[in-house]
Amino acid sequence: MVSSSSVLLFCTAAVTGMYAFSYPLHGTAYDIDSASNYRIGLPLESDDACNVSSEANMSLRLAWVSGIVSLVITILIVIYNITPKKSTNWPVQIVWMTSVLSFLCQLLVFSIITARISTWFLSCTNPSKIEGACPTTRYKELKSDITDIEQCNFHPITLTLFNSENDLFLDCLNEQSFSNYNREFARYDVPAYYTAAALCLRNETATLGADLSWCYFWGCSTCTPETYYMNAKWFGLDIALLILIVANYIVIMGEFYVIQDVKVN
Repeated sequence: MVSSSSVLLFCTAAVTGMYAFSYPLHGTAYDIDSASNYRIGLPLESDDACNVSSEANMSLRLAWVSGIVSLVITILIVIYNITPKKSTNWPVQIVWMTSVLSFLCQLLVFSIITARISTWFLSCTNPSKIEGACPTTRYKELKSDITDIEQCNFHPITLTLFNSENDLFLDCLNEQSFSNYNREFARYDVPAYYTAAALCLRNETATLGADLSWCYFWGCSTCTPETYYMNAKWFGLDIALLILIVANYIVIMGEFYVIQDVKVN
């Protein structure tokens, strides 16, 4: 008969494997400053005044921590399962080490989930101020849901949608306005527009903040489907991992005190 700890070991090992296969191996998820776009002249030269760096991907770093925690728990359960049981000399140290580390991992994973909720669910849906808020969030909350990729191309301040909400005939009469027309709109389906360098080039740091790369990293909009679903996957894995850690803790202590009826002299 398969024991409860063996079933939990299989589930925990499966979650660990899911973490391993979910990590991006290259691309803007690691280095958004490597993204380029012909309309805003990126990447920049080393002597350019706007050659500034974006923040690191905190979401990816949290996912790395969760994956390491999942691996540690898997190793602990393996050690626990191969330890001889049903005897008075069953190493008590193994049980307490596993239970204590499981408890600490519970707190760590819970903190990671809290951080994801506060950023992904709260910050990504807060349009209360322009500075520091994602432009796509402001568009979605103040105008309408983004249901088409064309809606990802809009003015970051006025939220005017490119082409469809403008009188191009009047713009054509004003040569200077028409020449700057394309530059006034941002493409939030393009990672380069979230970088600190892009905001500096577009003179938007005073109104939008110095760096919006976190909007891209956290997948705050369906305009960036890759990072959006990546964060959804990590959030789901974190929830599953927390449940498995709690279950492992209960099963280990249950086997120790109830099922095995081990007595310590």
